[in-house]
Amino acid sequence: MVSFLSPSVLAETLKEEKGPRPDNVMSSMKGGGAHAAQKLGAAVPQAQLVLVHHVSYTSCLAQIVMSVSSFSTSFSEELQGQRRESDDGGKGSLEKENETLEKENELRYAQRYKVDVTLDADTAHPRLEVSEDGKSVTDTGVIRKVPSKEERFDSHTFLLAKEGYTSGMYYWEVDVGKKRNWNLGVAQETVTRKETVALSPKNGFWVIGLAGGQEYWAQTDPHTCLTVRGRPQKIGIFLDISANKLSFFSVHQKKMLYTFTSVNQHSQNVRLFPFFSTGSAATNSDTEPLRIPKEFDDDK
Repeated sequence: MVSFLSPSVLAETLKEEKGPRPDNVMSSMKGGGAHAAQKLGAAVPQAQLVLVHHVSYTSCLAQIVMSVSSFSTSFSEELQGQRRESDDGGKGSLEKENETLEKENELRYAQRYKVDVTLDADTAHPRLEVSEDGKSVTDTGVIRKVPSKEERFDSHTFLLAKEGYTSGMYYWEVDVGKKRNWNLGVAQETVTRKETVALSPKNGFWVIGLAGGQEYWAQTDPHTCLTVRGRPQKIGIFLDISANKLSFFSVHQKKMLYTFTSVNQHSQNVRLFPFFSTGSAATNSDTEPLRIPKEFDDDK
């Protein structure tokens, strides 16, 4: 820390340190003979003292100037560093805010294409019970007596919606609630229904799901583990057939969960149906239903 002297104090200090001016010494030497020599002998030590004091004052002043300069440089560098940190922090915060707004806008855009989806009981595995209005499905855990249908899945707890699409954009939502096992997405009309089949794009399924209430997966080949914060209770699904994209959203969190980018790319004329699964048929039944909301949040 540098201490600064006030002008008045500095003036007094200099006055005390300087002593007699050199011109007074020189005037005292103007006498002649012995008197001049005597004056000269007395003046020389005084002149030396003045010079010493002058050098001391100059050195002190130089040290003060150097200290002030060093302090100024150090303070300037520290201030610039703080400004850079502040700018970087502000930039990072702004980027995060823009990213959040962009994701929210993506969901709002998708919701412009909302459609009414109804579950098709004729496609449901015998363990699955579809409500009369076609808006919910429950895994009963037992094989029920149901009509034999060509379109029915008999090896997996799968079912489709009644509506199928070959072009356009469509958005629907599924309330998964506290269900610990589920799979959602789209499936081609031509998928295998009478034998075991793996959920993957090469088999005509574009699906994400939750397993055991812990792990979220995109059913790619190989599977992709998804990082999901919290537990989404309502899933938004947006199908853009012309762009070959299928996107999934956590509706309440307004966050995108995953996007498939090559949906039906090599089978443009094959219809795509909303797909639903209550989890693996090999596990204990999860009696929490999957529901199709009768209205969207923004309709309330």
